[in-house]
Amino acid sequence: MVAFDAVAIETETARVRLLFLHPRLDLTDSTLRLLASVRAAQRAGAKVTVFSKRGSCSAALSSTGAEILEGELPSTRWRGYFAAGRTAERIAELAPELLHVTDEELAGLAVRLAEGLRCRYVLEISRKLRAPLRLRAPWIGSVILPCDTFVENAVNRGQVPREYLKVIEHGPDPAIRWKPHEEDRRPVVVTCGTLDEAHAQEVLVEAAALLARAGRKLEFLVLGEGPRELDLRRRIRELGLESHITVACPALPALRDALLEADLHVSCARSGSPGWGAIEALGMGIPSVFTAINGSFPLVEDRRNALLVERNSPAKLAEQLAVLLDNHEGALRLGAHARSRLLQSHRHESFARGLAELYEAARGAPAS
Repeated sequence: MVAFDAVAIETETARVRLLFLHPRLDLTDSTLRLLASVRAAQRAGAKVTVFSKRGSCSAALSSTGAEILEGELPSTRWRGYFAAGRTAERIAELAPELLHVTDEELAGLAVRLAEGLRCRYVLEISRKLRAPLRLRAPWIGSVILPCDTFVENAVNRGQVPREYLKVIEHGPDPAIRWKPHEEDRRPVVVTCGTLDEAHAQEVLVEAAALLARAGRKLEFLVLGEGPRELDLRRRIRELGLESHITVACPALPALRDALLEADLHVSCARSGSPGWGAIEALGMGIPSVFTAINGSFPLVEDRRNALLVERNSPAKLAEQLAVLLDNHEGALRLGAHARSRLLQSHRHESFARGLAELYEAARGAPAS
């Protein structure tokens, strides 16, 4: 068995075949984490293929050098039943030694594929569970959680045995550092991540309306895709903010290229984890405001490396953004402390090491 090394690159002659199953390459926190996982697996010596539908992040995935196999990964049970055979036929010739499934909605399909291919799989949870999670021993290796705050939900709602759970926290690479913009322009406020109920970007939209009525000249950029996108766009039109708020999913090799344009960053999450995009911004040193949820507390020390604000409160968020806009030097100090704290925590290295150890433990077909 080839030993994984989270920092050294294996030789071409001794590579593990790792297949990622991902619903679609849209700009979501799940896709951003996929991109980081692919890079970590490559550094650990794996030969990586990603089976997914193409989307706005296809260019970013292509830049990693990973093989992309485009195909259908339906999540509903009846669709999954008919698609499993077609999917298995397409990937069988890859002979993967391990499957990494990035979305819990693919749990049923993952079971059928693992049994048919006779290889283990690991399953990643990207959101709080609302129903029992379908697993199958002996094929399941581990269930990956992004933070400790998901553990009890996975045990109680998901009915996942604790011995299967493995917490691997977000670990964005802080190689690129954000720099403040010197030119005379309207400040740009950015939020990024999955556009869904948990991330609550509509709170920023309402805060933007309050700031506009107060005479603030700002630009807002909402980066992401998800089920709430149409609702967000409709509310922006209702408030007459089309010229101030842009909802976009840029097809860029790296999210950082868009985040570098920000002056301030906001995470409006109302539950779960702030998400990969928010932690990426924090690690880059962008002055930030985070809602006070359980997933934020391990990351944010209020008024030292970011500001905490009451969740679901556009008025409070508008107030905190005004504080940062009126105290430029203080905002820069927050961003610098945030970046320093993440650098000192070595989250990037621990993320890669955690995945490598998990892959090594799960690799190989179990005895039938």
